[in-house]
Amino acid sequence: MKSPRVSVVVASRNYGQYIREALDSVRNQTFRDFELIVIDDGSTDDTESIVRPYLSDPRFRYIRCDRLGQSRAKNLGYGLTSGEFVAYLDADDVWLPEKLDRQVRLIDANPKVGLVYSRRRMIAPDGRMIVTPPIKLHRGHLLDRLLVQNSICFSTIMIRRSVLEHVGAFDTSLELGIDYELWLRVGMHYEFDYVDDVLVKYRTGHGNLSTRLSDRMVSCISVIRRFLDRRGGIAHLQQKQVSETWASTFRSMGYLHRTTDLRTALGWYTKAIAFDGRLVSSLRSMLACVGSWGRRRLHSFGGGGVGPMLSPENRLENV
Repeated sequence: MKSPRVSVVVASRNYGQYIREALDSVRNQTFRDFELIVIDDGSTDDTESIVRPYLSDPRFRYIRCDRLGQSRAKNLGYGLTSGEFVAYLDADDVWLPEKLDRQVRLIDANPKVGLVYSRRRMIAPDGRMIVTPPIKLHRGHLLDRLLVQNSICFSTIMIRRSVLEHVGAFDTSLELGIDYELWLRVGMHYEFDYVDDVLVKYRTGHGNLSTRLSDRMVSCISVIRRFLDRRGGIAHLQQKQVSETWASTFRSMGYLHRTTDLRTALGWYTKAIAFDGRLVSSLRSMLACVGSWGRRRLHSFGGGGVGPMLSPENRLENV
């Protein structure tokens, strides 16, 4: 039996309220040569009953497992499929109809590209659009850029199966940041490309990983350290790039603590200066941090503000 060109993996736990919309968005793709497997990782809601009608389509399969965790569940789905390309869709996200078609044509056009992605539109839990500034996307060899900021939204990607066979699938020792860690490994060997249009609706604000900023930032640091020290990533980078990576990360940590712990925030900004020497940039962030703190203190006493907050690079975009 001929393998489909694209394998779609949807790993879900208790996302019954959203998964119908996700599966409909795959079924309505203009590109038809795909298979889809739902890995239900121990859901206790109505996920199974919602998925079952879709199984009348021979391209759809459903596998129930017992709380493997997100990395193992996604790896299980990948291992049970056979397509030339693999695309992942979180069960609370939605694809636009031309997502697969446009990405297949893009990756077919350049054999050096190992992974393609696209822009995404953020939506609220009820599906309302959330207006956000556009993110600058990049193509080509992106390892140094990815270390400073992850601009690749998980549900937008399509990756060659041969790439996963080369670099390995998701790291099962991680709880968070599994996609970011995989992108870094891909970045050591392959080029990236993107469709410069919104092809995915990315749902946020409903208690998913995107709201756990502190956990995500700690995970980001762990992923970077592991990649540089254990995965051999440091051999692919210049010292300046490594310093910029850590400085950017530490500025983000300072930004994260700016409203809760002024001393900790200033400590992170000081570490950033020590790594990349960008004194002016970090001092501006530190002053903005102090200003934000002072503004809140003034408001608590009925005072006025002290000016706008300056934010650092948002490297937490999709970690």
